Amino acid sequence: MQAQVRTVIAYTRIYEIGKAITLFDYLIKSSNPQLQEWAECALEHLNKVQKRHKKTRQLENGFVAMDLWLFIIP
Repeated sequence: MQAQVRTVIAYTRIYEIGKAITLFDYLIKSSNPQLQEWAECALEHLNKVQKRHKKTRQLENGFVAMDLWLFIIP
């Protein structure tokens, strides 16, 4: 489980949100109540951050700024 927790944290840090959410959903179904609680709280926080990020990316004229990091090839 520790490896999965580290993986989900890494996904959120590198903006692999879809993968992070999938892993959060898996962790929420865990038989470990502490892990379930952590995953639920962390997923809720991630959703709030995503909503806030989307709002701040919207410009006054109604256009949404393009995330240039999507075009950076490692």
